[in-house]
Amino acid sequence: MKVYITTKGNYSDYRITAVFSNRELAEKYPHKDEIEEYEVDEPFEVFHNITITMKENGDIVNINHNIDTENNEGFKHYYNNYIIWIVNTNDTKRAIKIVNEKRIQILANDLWSKNLETRKYFS
Repeated sequence: MKVYITTKGNYSDYRITAVFSNRELAEKYPHKDEIEEYEVDEPFEVFHNITITMKENGDIVNINHNIDTENNEGFKHYYNNYIIWIVNTNDTKRAIKIVNEKRIQILANDLWSKNLETRKYFS
């Protein structure tokens, strides 16, 4: 069974405004920016992971979708001055928003290209 979640805002202002059992009702709801679709009662042992590779300026280098039995979410490492981050979601737009917000935190704390310091900051 799927649910349709209406959301509003971006980054730290991102929030759920309502949850619906069908897309038609969600589309009629006036207080939304986006509609996200999720499968309910999905087995917990399956994780939808999206790996985002992002440049320091926020440009996307690569997006990779995986289904795994391990929760690998979080900062991985820097490679060729790109950040590589895994997000547990099947929504690409959401994954990009999350990694971009992490990138902003990294830059604000002068951690870019500092693997150990970045890992400590987010642990």
